Amino acid sequence: MKPLRAEFDMTREDLAAAADVVADLDAGVRMVRRRSQRIFAGLIALLVTLQAAALVVAGPLVDPASVAFTGAMVLWLVWLCPTRRSLRRAVRKQTAARFSTAAGKAYLGPRSVEAGRDGLAISSEYGSGLTTWRGVIDVIPTPSHLFVILPGPAYLCVPRRAFDSDGDFERFGATVTDVVAAGGGLTGRVPPA
Repeated sequence: MKPLRAEFDMTREDLAAAADVVADLDAGVRMVRRRSQRIFAGLIALLVTLQAAALVVAGPLVDPASVAFTGAMVLWLVWLCPTRRSLRRAVRKQTAARFSTAAGKAYLGPRSVEAGRDGLAISSEYGSGLTTWRGVIDVIPTPSHLFVILPGPAYLCVPRRAFDSDGDFERFGATVTDVVAAGGGLTGRVPPA
């Protein structure tokens, strides 16, 4: 396999795009969101059931304050329940906090990504690393970026602007996806229904 190489400057906009994609499309984040929503729905159902039982048992003698308190608790739980939008906001907030530190700022700047026989070689002016194809959890192509989800949680964001043409970008994405699948990766990919 002839190595494919992309060189680009990592920007805050790339990281914001990565945060949005991770919050929306990463199977692990979706699983956490759905599990949390089920827990919140169970708590709400339990509160409503307990209040309904109290209304049945006590009838008109039920304290209006307990009904108001239960209603307020239900509204509070609905407000806290994680949605796609709230998770996207939380991931963006974490990303912004991480990259406001000196160590996080070092992540921005020139970057080189090479897809070779052994895996993805990622290098910057501060260091380099190799992720084998088996370690790649998922590859998510979007119109503007190619996101490679790595263990950790870590994400590699390769922008379209790193390539001379759209065809080069598409070829890089297709090659990475094919080689990862052949190398035993894509463990986080949800099988089609």
